[in-house]
Amino acid sequence: MKKTILFLMMLLPSIVQISAQQKGPHISFEQTAHDFGKIFEEDGDVTIKFVFSNTGTEPVIIQQVSASCGCTTPEWTKTPVNPGKKGFVAATYSPKDRPGEFSKTISVTTNAELQSIVLRIKGEVLKKDDDMISTYPAIFGKLRSIAEFSAFGELKNTETKVKYIDIYNPTDAPMKIEAIELPSHISIQIVPQILEPKGKAKMGISYNAGKKNAWDYALDRFMLKINGELIDKPFTVSATIIEDFSKLSEKDLAKAPKITFKEKTFDFGTIKQGDKVEFEFEFTNEGKSDLVIRKTHASCGCTAINMAEKEIKSAKTGKIKAVFNSEGKVGKQTKTITIITNDPKNSKVVLWIKGDVVQ
Repeated sequence: MKKTILFLMMLLPSIVQISAQQKGPHISFEQTAHDFGKIFEEDGDVTIKFVFSNTGTEPVIIQQVSASCGCTTPEWTKTPVNPGKKGFVAATYSPKDRPGEFSKTISVTTNAELQSIVLRIKGEVLKKDDDMISTYPAIFGKLRSIAEFSAFGELKNTETKVKYIDIYNPTDAPMKIEAIELPSHISIQIVPQILEPKGKAKMGISYNAGKKNAWDYALDRFMLKINGELIDKPFTVSATIIEDFSKLSEKDLAKAPKITFKEKTFDFGTIKQGDKVEFEFEFTNEGKSDLVIRKTHASCGCTAINMAEKEIKSAKTGKIKAVFNSEGKVGKQTKTITIITNDPKNSKVVLWIKGDVVQ
């Protein structure tokens, strides 16, 4: 009895294998669709090989393969594929002169029970120029750039920094690039200055914050000439200039000015649309040297700022008058006033004005 059971257990894998096989020829593809994704016309043909197995008990014969388009060339295993063996159907797509998305089919006829099988390919054909255009979206005349502005972020007033912008000539003619109407604190170097057709270059922008003579957020613009022709679109440069206190000694810091506000928020409650409200923010210089208000800036043109003095002696007080005009406003309002000072520990102070405006 035990020998009989053992024999049957040894025979079981063979029985399972035979039952798993399809009677006659049977074809099973590993995949029946392929996405080439984005391909470039200039790179030439692309090919995918669809691999199949014969999971039947008799040889598989591929009788015919046909593509839905002359742009697709099929190849396949020409000899019978025995049970347990693999074969293939390959599809080669030619992207020449065929920009845009494509979707093609390859019909495979065999001697298997499932006689007709449809394979699918798809993708998108791009020109190299198309890719360059998407990489360089900003337009200055016929010149393309990776951006139409350069943001330097925070710069100390003692700092000079250089940033590089990639530019591209998409035309079939050389371009000579010149930067004009430059402010004194900005200089430009374009390498190479003459862009060959389909050529790339870098525009180096050097920003000298010390020469800008400004504080906090600053905006500049300059113009470009291409082959002597002025382009009617400015290139924009921004920076936030802060004072460099890094060289101050402990002794200097002990003698430095110190700004302290009595209150930093004014809540005007509820007012009617069109009404004006005003408030004086009072502050004191608790330091040991003169406090200098370098810049005041409101977040909205609806808020006017007025100061009687911008230099406050030690232990003296100053006032910043703010007038909020609610004309054209409705609902909850939150406005800010930014104060830039020479206080090394509090060089930027934000004051708040808020309330409700009803019609």
